[in-house]
Amino acid sequence: MGTHDAYAMAHILAAYRKIGVEPSVMSVQSLPDGLDNHLTCIGGHAVNRLTRAHLTLFCPRFVPFETSQEATGPRTGYRCGSDDFVDSEDRAWGFLVKLGPKLTGRLTSTILVWGLGPLGTSAAGYVLSDLHRRLPAENQDSYFIAIPVQTVIGYRGVSSDFLDLTTRVWPPPTSASI
Repeated sequence: MGTHDAYAMAHILAAYRKIGVEPSVMSVQSLPDGLDNHLTCIGGHAVNRLTRAHLTLFCPRFVPFETSQEATGPRTGYRCGSDDFVDSEDRAWGFLVKLGPKLTGRLTSTILVWGLGPLGTSAAGYVLSDLHRRLPAENQDSYFIAIPVQTVIGYRGVSSDFLDLTTRVWPPPTSASI
């Protein structure tokens, strides 16, 4: 676990304590059978296989890809429709996803918290704990938020405007498909 993963985890633990929940921290290998308890996954598809499974199964319109950078080698990004999310010198990206029971068929929600890099992961945890009032309504079953971060300020340099990708990841049904 890197420094920024620890920051993200500290913010997530604080968020749960604010609502009176004492969380259990465990590795993916230690999870009990069945996922009917609240679940929060920290880390993206490349480092957390449970996050990867949730993204693949429930968010097929949000796909990872690799870019080619001459000096630094390949970098991972994500694509959603015509938008690409790739960290740059000035901007990092964090992501915060709520997968609700209507989407997953489980009894409780699953939260995914990660970034393209360490800064984005810290920012996503920070948003969950300290800026949660700016997230979509609590009664919304599922949402998908991209969080732009100004790298010069650090993970608390979260842009004032989150990008709500909810309808791009899960488009509403058209009248022809109803």
